[in-house]
Amino acid sequence: MVNTHTRAHVAGSGPVPIRSSPGSILEDPDASAEKFTATDEHDEFTIEVAPPLSRREKRKLKKQRDLIDSPAQSNSPISTASSNATPPNDPPKNRTLNRTQPSTSISIPRSLSTMPPPALNHPLLVCSLGNPGPAYKNTLHSTGHYLLTYLHARKPYNSFKLELSGLTARPKSERFDSFHIIKGFQKSSDVEPEDNFVFWQSQTLMNVCGRSVRKAWDKYRREMEGQGREPRLVVLHDELESPLGEVKTRDGSSSARGHNGVKSCQEHLQGVKFWRVTVGIGRPESRDSKVVAEYVLRRMGYKEEKALERAAGPVMGQLRLISEGRIKV
Repeated sequence: MVNTHTRAHVAGSGPVPIRSSPGSILEDPDASAEKFTATDEHDEFTIEVAPPLSRREKRKLKKQRDLIDSPAQSNSPISTASSNATPPNDPPKNRTLNRTQPSTSISIPRSLSTMPPPALNHPLLVCSLGNPGPAYKNTLHSTGHYLLTYLHARKPYNSFKLELSGLTARPKSERFDSFHIIKGFQKSSDVEPEDNFVFWQSQTLMNVCGRSVRKAWDKYRREMEGQGREPRLVVLHDELESPLGEVKTRDGSSSARGHNGVKSCQEHLQGVKFWRVTVGIGRPESRDSKVVAEYVLRRMGYKEEKALERAAGPVMGQLRLISEGRIKV
């Protein structure tokens, strides 16, 4: 079938009869039509051919065709029944494209929308064991104090002060991380994992330090629980049986291995779950108690200080794992 407003000629036969299809624009009663009379050897009939369309009529016709080709649009004036039906002359490839058209709506799985927020790290009270006073400063038996002082100097902490029945250093809530030529020092509110750690140093003799550790823990625990947080207790101390600078984490109730400070803590912390982070200081060849006492109470040498300073990183790593709940006891 040939379009109604297309004129075709066949050589030697005059105008070709053109029939209009039902529902076409030629059925408009107001449209003026040009009449042609055609004859053949059997019959004579008259056809009407529409005049050329204006630009406005062409745009209107194109809009009607677009509406028919896209029946799924919600703003289409075509009825729902007719819009859902597939046109009889719709090419198969168009039907395939319509079926595979991706959806623009986004849905969130129920399992994701109801997931709880990630748990925060546990705040830590890190208690170092050692003998107080300048006479015992930087001795092998006060390795816990030495390392905690070393970490404190390199982290954003306030100065040590008497609190919680000992010397306590808390993380700074505000830091001056940068300097601007006009604005001056700029504060930073960044929070690092170690900002959950409170450093505490025993101020009693090693053999009887357990009582002060228990007092400090009870005060700190009530403070944190009042904020709705679950704190943990870590005891940092030297270990005679391990190689110099070796770092390990042990259950607080495990064998003290002859360490009198650990024995005192275990005695006063009964019923309390706590962790022990140990740092090896080596040992003399002799097992004589007098020789051992002289060994642990002597001042560190340069090489020993450097070995223990290198252990500061692994110690901090163990503290973070305890805070994150990745080391169970």
